[in-house]
Amino acid sequence: MSKNFKLIIALLIIIAIVSVLGFSYYESRKLVKNFEENVEKKEFHPEASALEISELDAKSHRGWKIKTKKGLANKDMTIITAEGVEAQIFDDQDSEKVKILVKSPKAVVEKANGRAVLTPRADITMVEKNIKIQSNKFILQKGVPMEAIGNVIVFLKPDGSQRINAQKGVISADMDDIVFYQVAPSKVSDNLTIKGGILRLKQNNSKTEKIVLSNGAWVQNSDLTCQSSTLEVFMDGNGNAQTAIFYGSPVVVNQKGKILKASKVIYNMTNGSVKAVGGVKINSF
Repeated sequence: MSKNFKLIIALLIIIAIVSVLGFSYYESRKLVKNFEENVEKKEFHPEASALEISELDAKSHRGWKIKTKKGLANKDMTIITAEGVEAQIFDDQDSEKVKILVKSPKAVVEKANGRAVLTPRADITMVEKNIKIQSNKFILQKGVPMEAIGNVIVFLKPDGSQRINAQKGVISADMDDIVFYQVAPSKVSDNLTIKGGILRLKQNNSKTEKIVLSNGAWVQNSDLTCQSSTLEVFMDGNGNAQTAIFYGSPVVVNQKGKILKASKVIYNMTNGSVKAVGGVKINSF
């Protein structure tokens, strides 16, 4: 019976974590259903010790591996708590290519809705996008965006030299749309620090090619500081900011004691040039 408990705890965790990320989980559901139909119902709380389970199928392109140090279920086996969770999700077209890594000290899985809550300071690494997100809490559920809540850190470079600091992140189910809220001062490039209300990452071929900051933006580098309602930052292939375009009424730029106001400002960080458009005013101090 203890082996069955280990299996069901592992499978329920797998269903919640793997299925919310859009991969096959039907065989796991079938195993759990068969177990539940045949197990004798008793008043107890099943517990499982360390285990590792996986499904790797090159023909169907299914692929995942998951390890837990400990698992505990309530008496109805509707809520599963796991400790020391590590999961690998493989590409749906290549069962040997890791697409997503999940690490969490604790995971609570609600079987009824397939919802998993990872805490505290859990990480999710999107290998193809070369991005790791760390947060106090992740909420995962199949078919809905993933939420990262509380002290969110987005590592744009593995060494942490370029990162986004925010209070909340929302990642679409296909992981093509990544939005962060309440962005604290963040060094997103060797030559640029930003903060603001809402930040959206645009990527191409695992490289961040554009950052859009809206609902209030503040920018600083060695040459200037700027405030505007909206900012678009274009990056080069090495992740360094090349051009920043500020929008708003007005955009306010302070460059070495010179105050510039305009409706739009284009700042070229490769040569330090500033181009202002619309209602331009300049004051020197």
